[in-house]
Amino acid sequence: MIQKHLSNPCLVKKTIWGVDKLTNSCPVCDRIIRAENPSKGDSVYEEHYCSHYCRLFEERGLEKIPRLNKYHSGRFRWPEIHIPCEMCSKPTLLSHEIERGNRKFCSTKCHHLLQSAKKRRMEIGHLLLCILRHRATYFPKKESWMGATLIAEYIGRTTRQINSKRVSSMLKRWVASGLVEVKNREYRFNLKKLGKTPLAKAMYEWTTLSYAERIVVGSNPT
Repeated sequence: MIQKHLSNPCLVKKTIWGVDKLTNSCPVCDRIIRAENPSKGDSVYEEHYCSHYCRLFEERGLEKIPRLNKYHSGRFRWPEIHIPCEMCSKPTLLSHEIERGNRKFCSTKCHHLLQSAKKRRMEIGHLLLCILRHRATYFPKKESWMGATLIAEYIGRTTRQINSKRVSSMLKRWVASGLVEVKNREYRFNLKKLGKTPLAKAMYEWTTLSYAERIVVGSNPT
């Protein structure tokens, strides 16, 4: 039996190897939030829900759908949720299964297109910007700023190891693009600059510009 913590309903007590431990529980489905110790498919920066799917499920006020199969009468299923692909904007299916609950791309083709952009470790750069974008979208203005050390800690939750100096070095490119703001050695994602452009597409287009074109685009704040 899962026991809720009285002071924080998102905390549950579970017995692990014979020891009672408090763990974060998703407010939508009660699944354990594994941002600090992610497995395949988990998000390292979604710390309030087990997946982006569950966040959108609650934000959109969705409900479970009754199963139509006569053999499953009275049972319900999770509805499909669609988001724009990070590269081409086509509908991308999210589902409650954890490996599909944090998808960003509609296909491997779009994912590989980002990775092909001059082979400049775009995948880790995309993760870096996703962390900053998430922070800017869902946190108060003061908390939306992140230092390089904190960003490195988030990325370090994956199999990728990176230090704060490397983070600062990688962010120079995105500061120049206008996608990231910097102040007092802290960084914040510029949501206004991105607008409705998919993030991966904006990254791809920036890295494939000539030096002269980057100067023109980078000088435009909107």
